[in-house]
Amino acid sequence: KRLEKMAGIENASRGGNSRRNIDDLENYDMNCEEDVELLKEMLDDKEKEIETFIEDVEKQFAYLETVPDKMPAEGRLTSKYGNRKDPFGKGYRFHQGIDIANDRGTDIRAAGSGVITFVGYRGGYGKTIIIDHGNGYKTLYGHNSKNLVKIGDRVEKGAVIAKIGS
Repeated sequence: KRLEKMAGIENASRGGNSRRNIDDLENYDMNCEEDVELLKEMLDDKEKEIETFIEDVEKQFAYLETVPDKMPAEGRLTSKYGNRKDPFGKGYRFHQGIDIANDRGTDIRAAGSGVITFVGYRGGYGKTIIIDHGNGYKTLYGHNSKNLVKIGDRVEKGAVIAKIGS
């Protein structure tokens, strides 16, 4: 019952096909073959519930690995996501990323697991990498001095993918 509570399983017979629940067993003679069969059935149901719970947790962990929530490099944040003064003109302009300053050659790491969908030169960004993390997430890494991956590579969160340029 404590394990069920920790796993968020509220009811001993939840989702199972048992004819009775665990509390019913306290009132029966466990030497009876019928009760032993019932207990086996209930244990099978619990095993299936726990397997489903473990699968759900593993899927959630796999999803969280794809969420790009890791800083891609150490350094000083020089520009944040959102409106900023336009560095190439007058007024303000929406900035769709973050800029991190550090020494040339500093490691750039994947902010989340995913598949490399672009490696090359991209106007305004110079040497660039794009990772498709799935679930609607994509990240672009620009101004690199050196790209270390190729299109189609599968990268894990935190893997070094490039070196900082300018």
